[in-house]
Amino acid sequence: RYGVRLSGDLTKTFRIEKDALTLGVKYGQESKNATPYLLDGLSSDSVALQSFSYQTIGPIASITFGPKLTITGEYNIRTDDSARNGSLTRISDAHTAHITANLSGLDGFGSLLDLTLRDKRYTDSLSFAENGGNQSTVLLRFEPRYAAKGITAEAHYDISNQRAAQLQRVFLPVMTGLGNYTYLGDLNHDGRLDPNDFAPARYSDQANYILITIPTQQLFPTTDLKSTFHLRIEPRDLLGLQQPASWLTEALSDVSSDSYIKIH
Repeated sequence: RYGVRLSGDLTKTFRIEKDALTLGVKYGQESKNATPYLLDGLSSDSVALQSFSYQTIGPIASITFGPKLTITGEYNIRTDDSARNGSLTRISDAHTAHITANLSGLDGFGSLLDLTLRDKRYTDSLSFAENGGNQSTVLLRFEPRYAAKGITAEAHYDISNQRAAQLQRVFLPVMTGLGNYTYLGDLNHDGRLDPNDFAPARYSDQANYILITIPTQQLFPTTDLKSTFHLRIEPRDLLGLQQPASWLTEALSDVSSDSYIKIH
């Protein structure tokens, strides 16, 4: 058994007064090769199931406009190999684009914008089924923030839009007593085996079908949204109560308020 892991990047920065442009390339790879257990004196050129290999490479770029705004972009191509029939076989290719923009130093206001576009295609039918089909993903994260005298406000907006294969329900016949479902007949007279034509078996002599799910080739969009908002108010700093003159102002100086709103 042996493994190899390499990673590195090569960059060059160009400066123009307060601005800077950085260009480069990133590379990474990892592989693990293991042979099946064999008796002494025997040899084999096959690889074990835990063997794998991947490579990733892509350009990177970053531009800085003074101390307040930084924009970074990265494009990545990744290939994955896994053990199939005793040898490493290509199972997937993935292309990923990643862009971030970070703004700060504007009178207490700042924000972070993060966008990721990823498309993963499986070239191996077994991996296609195991992972629910090809995957196209869009991830967007936006985090504005504001900090001033006595007031701190932060928001987090995270949305992911994926295109994933729809799972299809398929009933397969098995030996009587080994299944979980029974066939009721062609109830809608369409000449096909539909999910409505099956029902859970009450008795073992009726249990002659099992239910499995397999991904289809057609992709369908799904969206996931997460949003949070946090507001903190401190009267001590907001009203200038560092040196309270009465018991009321002293009480206010020791009070702070935190509010949270979450949407999932």
